[in-house]
Amino acid sequence: MSNMIGASRVLNRLAQDKLFGLLLQPATVEFGPSGNPVISVVISWLCVVLVFMVGTMNRIAKMTSIFFLLSYMGVNVACLALELTSAPNFRPNFKYFSWHSCALGAISTITMMLVIDASMSAVAIVILMLLIMILHYQAPIGSWGSISQALIYDQVRKYLLLLDSSKDHVK
Repeated sequence: MSNMIGASRVLNRLAQDKLFGLLLQPATVEFGPSGNPVISVVISWLCVVLVFMVGTMNRIAKMTSIFFLLSYMGVNVACLALELTSAPNFRPNFKYFSWHSCALGAISTITMMLVIDASMSAVAIVILMLLIMILHYQAPIGSWGSISQALIYDQVRKYLLLLDSSKDHVK
């Protein structure tokens, strides 16, 4: 029950940030003086009911494990991208952090997903790709920047540093 309430609050905040455009607009409605997201709770409840319709508890456990692993893979890929682009605001505190640990984490989560159930993993990855596409086309332009801009910045900085300023040209 507490997870469903927590998930509904996350859904409510995603809707208020308009990350998925008008798709989550009904989830922004709040009731009462404390601002309880009742419609978000109903949407979360419907998602839980749909998961329960999948069947046995073993299938539900596989599905939730795969989606948790998918979220961990997302964190590893995000850390890998930030490390490879040398983002100035990315300063991890993990003692043994390197891009190798990020890559190993991403590969191991994908491997574990496939070990659990390859077909459910494929469906989960398709759902993730659909969410990424919706987010790409529906999300408003934010002030937090994007990883593509960080990649371009890193490449330009790297090649500018390679310019030899000591050589004068006759032209």
